[in-house]
Amino acid sequence: MKEKPLISGHSLIELILVMLLLILFSMATISLVLGSADAYSETISNNDNSSNLRISQAYIHTKIRQNLEAGALSLRKEEGIDDVCLAIKESHSTISYETIIFVKDGFLRESLVIEGFEFDSESSFPVIRLDKIEFELIKDKGLAFKTTLIEDGSEKSLYGFVALP
Repeated sequence: MKEKPLISGHSLIELILVMLLLILFSMATISLVLGSADAYSETISNNDNSSNLRISQAYIHTKIRQNLEAGALSLRKEEGIDDVCLAIKESHSTISYETIIFVKDGFLRESLVIEGFEFDSESSFPVIRLDKIEFELIKDKGLAFKTTLIEDGSEKSLYGFVALP
C-alpha cells in the first residue's frame, strides 16, 4: 500500500504572504494615484491663473488700442470700487460714452456709461476672474498697469504697459 503524503495542497502561510503582497501593492498604487491627482489639480489651477492674467492683460491692451486717441484715457476713483478705474472715452456718431474697466467681486469688469448718465458698478459685466488691478499714468509716456490674482495666500501678478500718443 501507498502511504499518503503528510502535506497536501497549499499552506496557510503562502496564502497569507500573497494576500499581504496584494495589500502592499494596492496601498502603494492608491498613494501614487492620490499624489498624482493632487499634483495634477495644482498644475491645472496654476495654468488657469496664468491664463487669466494673460487674458486680462490682452483685454486691457486691446481696449486701449481700439481708442488710442490723445486725451481718451483717464484714471478715476468711483464709489463702491476699491481700486482706481480706467475710463476710456469713445464716441460714435452723435453718442459719446465711456468704457470703465475695474475690478470688483473677484472679476475684471467693464461698464459702458453713456454721456449724461452716472456710473453704476452693478450694471457692469464680468470679463474674467481677477482680484486686483493697479493703473498708473506716466506723463508723456503711457499707461502702466498690474493685474493680480490671489490664491491660497499667494499672489501672482503680471505687468503691462501701453505707450500713449
